[in-house]
Amino acid sequence: MTGSNSATPEAASVPVAAVQPIAVVRGYDSLRAAIADWCVVARITRAELDARVGLADGHSGKLLSTRAVSKFGNRTLGPVLQATGLAILIVQDDEALALIEQQLNATADACDLNAPPRRKHWRTNKNSKWGRRMSARRTLALTPHRRREIARKAAQARWQRRSRPKPQEA
Repeated sequence: MTGSNSATPEAASVPVAAVQPIAVVRGYDSLRAAIADWCVVARITRAELDARVGLADGHSGKLLSTRAVSKFGNRTLGPVLQATGLAILIVQDDEALALIEQQLNATADACDLNAPPRRKHWRTNKNSKWGRRMSARRTLALTPHRRREIARKAAQARWQRRSRPKPQEA
């Protein structure tokens, strides 16, 4: 059985029987530590790694130190792996998968799939109800004197509309 090339064109076909695990990596920090440990085993100095990869002087030290200042990114991880003779092999972790399945089953049991959808928050639904609520909030921030002035102007505008004669249609 060989590895698959479907993920990326850079993925190499490696016979599974030829794979020798060096470390089990379950997160970024353990990946960084595994590469740093392999550099020690393979006797690759940080300066030599910088030269092989084409990094700035001291950059591999920033990537591989226990208190890493820089992180591996899409420009550094591939070249560092190639320069150290390492590859990443993705395999299924049965213990972690069992935990995830338990959590997913518990979540699915707790969720009522027939429940009505949640209402939108009043701030995202900007309609007349939202306008009334915002108006009430604005009113609470006003002083009583200012509220009286606004009410007086509104009343005058209403009375002026009533006292005007309606235009005659021809």
